[in-house]
Amino acid sequence: MDRDEFESKVLELWIKSRVPLTEANLQYFAEVPRRTLKSWIDAMLDEGFLELDVDDEGEMSYRVLGAQRSLDGPETCEDYERKRKMVEEAKKRILARRAGKDYEPPASSPAVAERAASRLEAADGEDGSDDEEDGPGVVGMVGRVAMLASGKALIALDKPLSMLDKPMVKGKKSLLASAGLSLFGPIGWLYAGSFREAVPASLAFIALASIAGFVPSFLIAPFTMMGMAASSLVGLTYAWRFNRNKRRTTLLLPAKKATKAKDSES
Repeated sequence: MDRDEFESKVLELWIKSRVPLTEANLQYFAEVPRRTLKSWIDAMLDEGFLELDVDDEGEMSYRVLGAQRSLDGPETCEDYERKRKMVEEAKKRILARRAGKDYEPPASSPAVAERAASRLEAADGEDGSDDEEDGPGVVGMVGRVAMLASGKALIALDKPLSMLDKPMVKGKKSLLASAGLSLFGPIGWLYAGSFREAVPASLAFIALASIAGFVPSFLIAPFTMMGMAASSLVGLTYAWRFNRNKRRTTLLLPAKKATKAKDSES
């Protein structure tokens, strides 16, 4: 390790861990003679990179100026090294799996590294260990589960969505377009729905929207989301009935009977 690498290592320890920056700990990571270490530290003190700190018990350590200390993380050299090796082993296993190769960890790899690699692989799409020791935080686990769930949902919906998005033959209505337009309210029903229902519903929607402007948003937000979903479903149904019956049909109002004039013509 040279001087530049040592400076980077000191900054890494300061930001990513709670390991005290004592001369003994720094020599452990630098793996250089004590005389060389002292010269590097003195130079970094002169440059204003480090500052000498003495606690109440007289123990001397150093702190990095201009960088915030990590609020958590390993507190000993051994814990820091174990964490570092754990992450390295996990990355190697994932890269090997993506390349289609088998990866055999070194015999010296700690067991915790094996568990961490399995957990990272599980987050990347495979089943892994659920051991709580040295595991990720609750927020990280929830985020990974949400990403996996959303990814599987998109895969499951890909085929039906592709079918809905196919070009419609002449005279038909797009189910996807009707559902999408209807997210904005009954106005979207005009695309494929009965004007007898869509026009009055659109007028009522506009009236309600003008009134809703005076209501706090947090009160109407849940109802707005449910209304958008219901409106989209109605629009989808209108388009499906249009394609089946070759004309606009009502969902709630009864269909009109044929007029006498039409009967007489026939």
